[in-house]
Amino acid sequence: YSNKVHGAEGPDEKPPQELVVNAPIVQGQIGSADERDRYGFKVTTAGKYSIETSGNTDTVISLFGPDSVTILVAEDDDSGSGSLSLLVRDLTVGQYIVQVRHFNPARTGAYGISVKSGA
Repeated sequence: YSNKVHGAEGPDEKPPQELVVNAPIVQGQIGSADERDRYGFKVTTAGKYSIETSGNTDTVISLFGPDSVTILVAEDDDSGSGSLSLLVRDLTVGQYIVQVRHFNPARTGAYGISVKSGA
């Protein structure tokens, strides 16, 4: 089952954890090979938003939405500091899903993730 083909939701993935816009960083953990963590957040005011990872894990993020787990809005590998991910996008009102994975599918590691408005 490939997320490239089938979007943000796969049969072995955990349900999305909630991210709150402008809240503190949420800590995540890629605990097994090929794991993809999912986070959902709601945009209530259209505008510019940044989604960013932190820590020492080489992350790749994919953004799906609005109100769809199959419409890929954008992906990022290394636009953040070092090998971290950073997406800055104009988003419309709706529900979004962010998928986080390790750049190397065989690797694991801890990371932080946050969403900020007015980026």
